[in-house]
Amino acid sequence: MRTSVIKLGISAMLLLFTVGTVMAAVYTYKCPKCGLIQQYDRAGFYKCPKDGWIMTRVY
Repeated sequence: MRTSVIKLGISAMLLLFTVGTVMAAVYTYKCPKCGLIQQYDRAGFYKCPKDGWIMTRVY
């Protein structure tokens, strides 16, 4: 009985960790000049590969 409760708790923690990681893993940016939309795995400052403008983050 006790081991099944521990396994259930560990499974629940792993599930929450996985969901939290997946949700925070994508950052979307859009170029204000040409409208190009790209996604990155971390937040930062990115330049548009087409025209060099600084892309703005889409929330």
